[in-house]
Amino acid sequence: MEKNKPGSKPISKDEFEKMRKNYHDKNLDKTKAVIFDKETFKRILDNPATDKIAIYMGAYDDDSHTLMPVGLDETSAILYSTAENKGQPCPPNCPTT
Repeated sequence: MEKNKPGSKPISKDEFEKMRKNYHDKNLDKTKAVIFDKETFKRILDNPATDKIAIYMGAYDDDSHTLMPVGLDETSAILYSTAENKGQPCPPNCPTT
């Protein structure tokens, strides 16, 4: 991996659940997740200038929370034409565990 290029590493189910619980326990009345279909990320990745994806936290005027995925170019500049925000918030659209 190139220096300063973001990457990820898989985490175990136990680590995932621990981190999710840590957040949920401190944010009982907040959005727990925002669910996007794969087409959302395909649209971002289909832009030839997209080198990375950032997922920004956001809030609506009513103070409910959302996540906003957006493409970044190789210099990490935001590609506003790729910005998305039509995910389903959880709650109420929580997946089953």
